[in-house]
Amino acid sequence: MKKVRFLCMALVSAMMLGGCSEENLMDGSDEQTKTPVDSGDGVYFTVNFDMPSVQGGRSVTTKPGDGPSSSNNGVEIGQGFENTVKSALVVLAKKSDHSFIAAAQMADNTLDDVSGNKSSYVVKSKISKADLQSFYDAAGGTLVEDANTVYIYVFANPSEQLTDMFGTSAVPADWYDKVLTYSDNMSGENNFLMSNALLAERAIPRTLNDWDSYKTQDNPFDLSGYNRDVAIDNSKNNSRGSIKIERSVARFDFRDGSEDGKTDADLNGIGNFTYQVVLDTDNKPVIDIVLEKMAVINMNKTFYALRRVSDDGRPTNPSYLGIGLSEKPWGATLAGNYVVDADYRWKDGVSDNTTDFADHFEYPLFSSAGTVNKDVWDATVCSSLVKDGNEDNDDSWNNGGLGQYYRWRYVTENVIASSGNFNYSDQKNGISTGVVFKGRMVADAKYEESNDKDLKEIAKTVNKTDAEAGDSFKAPILYMFAGQLYMGWEQVRAAAIAAAVPKWEHNLNDPNDSADDTWTPAVTPIRNDRLYVAVFGEGGGFGTVDVVWKDPDTGTEHKFKYEDKDLPYKADCADAAAQAWINADRPATGDLLDTFREKVVGADITIYQRSLDASSNTWGYYCYYYYWNRHNDNLKPSTMGPMEFAVVRNNVYKLAVTKISRLGHPRISENDPKKPTPDTKDETDDIYFTVTNEILPWVVRVNNIEF
Repeated sequence: MKKVRFLCMALVSAMMLGGCSEENLMDGSDEQTKTPVDSGDGVYFTVNFDMPSVQGGRSVTTKPGDGPSSSNNGVEIGQGFENTVKSALVVLAKKSDHSFIAAAQMADNTLDDVSGNKSSYVVKSKISKADLQSFYDAAGGTLVEDANTVYIYVFANPSEQLTDMFGTSAVPADWYDKVLTYSDNMSGENNFLMSNALLAERAIPRTLNDWDSYKTQDNPFDLSGYNRDVAIDNSKNNSRGSIKIERSVARFDFRDGSEDGKTDADLNGIGNFTYQVVLDTDNKPVIDIVLEKMAVINMNKTFYALRRVSDDGRPTNPSYLGIGLSEKPWGATLAGNYVVDADYRWKDGVSDNTTDFADHFEYPLFSSAGTVNKDVWDATVCSSLVKDGNEDNDDSWNNGGLGQYYRWRYVTENVIASSGNFNYSDQKNGISTGVVFKGRMVADAKYEESNDKDLKEIAKTVNKTDAEAGDSFKAPILYMFAGQLYMGWEQVRAAAIAAAVPKWEHNLNDPNDSADDTWTPAVTPIRNDRLYVAVFGEGGGFGTVDVVWKDPDTGTEHKFKYEDKDLPYKADCADAAAQAWINADRPATGDLLDTFREKVVGADITIYQRSLDASSNTWGYYCYYYYWNRHNDNLKPSTMGPMEFAVVRNNVYKLAVTKISRLGHPRISENDPKKPTPDTKDETDDIYFTVTNEILPWVVRVNNIEF
């Protein structure tokens, strides 16, 4: 590894920042602990750095400038391995323009944990006076009032990209714009990358010769304390003190938010992730959803080495550079700011079918064609996380019988700007980070013995988990329209006819010949019912059909054939397409299948086909729920606010699905009339699930998710 120019220092570092996914944990380079200390005519100094300590429900940003930004949910101390500093890189920069002065790297053998909880570190190191020469020469040998104030930047557990950049003979002028990829030591046990949480101004001696007072290890210049020999106060009493640093990633925690997961003592802390979704006419649960898996989607591949903010989300904001400044809150009367995304230029121009999302995201939701791509997700089994996962060890988030949170994974920063082609109302599915949940339909076993044949058929069908019940095309198909679930197309068709003709009359044309009896509508058919129009089309008749009508007065079931002569049957309606596909024995490919899906889904009818979950070897009826991570909730369910949907470094987002009120998106996107697209807004009027989100030093945000 190249020798870093100039500094070796003592520092105190405390950190509270989030990390990368467990599947991409990076090992620190052994060379990072072997950087040689500069020799020659040198002077010594120390720097303290620590994790900011902030105080802490709605998850909104609060307390800018009091440590890093926090949320009103509070903070979380973090795990020891999330706070460990094994090496550090310290950069001195000019206050006027952030231009580089010098840098030095410290190995773990020069770092002392002085806090007892790995939140504060001290290191003592030596600087070569020769490396400071050009800075003092440019000032004429003496730094005037305030010109001796410089910016101090600290990178704890720096990645190889960072150490290599500062090891070059010419550090780039725009070094502060350095963009890292998630694989560059984003997070790892005892090896989290951290950097400044706040802009750190510190004073240094006025002349190069003034450094001579600090040429021994016993009397180093203190960048975080008072220096008697030169009367420079860098202590907390002068609003300076330790350098505040934060982790460069966020963390997602998760708990079982289902009712049984909260209260059932027999679960022994292992929730069942089951939610009552489809109810019968007596408001009793018929179909439940069991959340089986979850996966992060649209995780940024890149992030800034130093956190940045601006008033419009662009790093080139003319009013201020925005490096190392705090995130400010947004509110009804508050004008906050935006955290800047390293990939903001691409996001400013992305739209349907125009880009390869995999170039910019890990686990992208969409393919380059704008269709949902399930093959790239890295799924976690919900029950396994709760059973075998790592508790967050902070009881303040587990009170009130809500259940235990578990650390899930680390995620990169992802924020949508408000400038260019975008504003905050354009936070959308193609570019926001979220979580996809996979749910399986299950029925209460008692309905398998129900006297209601429809309920009995549905219950038996959804509960079959072996292959004998048929594949996606031969097994019974479920249809959902306007919140009603139907088993098979015949049920959909019959319900549409019943909606148009609620009552029938039996005509005894010949008392001696029952074969001559006829049935006719007792009322004028209602042709504008939503389901009727969806099935038979606007202005269409239902042709010749087999009718099963149950007399509500006697309970007697009547079966007869009826020919609708009032309106012609429309050959291009959803029913015609469904009948053609079914009569052809439901082929798995071809024009009939394509037309069936086009017409049925185009009529706003959702199709749920049985499928096999390969990892569990379980057949069933599955659906997906998409959650877009909330950072700064404006409490307006159908109106997006600035920085509402985002992932910001050093935040812990505590997630729990607390309610599911409807079936989710079908596994096959072509079966979905409301399938997400890259341009689908993150917040719409159609709210169908609930997530709980919490953020801490980690900043904590609690997000309760409702679908």
